Amino acid sequence: MTFELGVHSFGNTPRLADGSRGPTAQAVRDVLESIKLADEVGLDHFGVGEHRMRTMPLSSPTSIVNAAAASTSRIKLSTAVSVLSTDDPVRVFQQLATAAALAPGRITVSTTRK
Repeated sequence: MTFELGVHSFGNTPRLADGSRGPTAQAVRDVLESIKLADEVGLDHFGVGEHRMRTMPLSSPTSIVNAAAASTSRIKLSTAVSVLSTDDPVRVFQQLATAAALAPGRITVSTTRK
């Protein structure tokens, strides 16, 4: 039996000292740093979910997976959620195929159809 441990994220925007939300761009940078750290400490999997809220601004999980594929060495990466009704399924496949070329054997996909 094999046991794998992983996490997922929608890229929560950081809270500032005054309680307000920080920039969504910081959330993107933070999730990429989280993926790199997860790779370094030996987690097996990191999933990135698509969401469209100021508090969870990762609207393009395939872009994050591609960036992470280029900057990690062993962790498996996936789109924890890809909403195909808001994207072209062929384009999602093409973007993940690019990630698979960067990180052979480490890319998976999860989708939601609404």
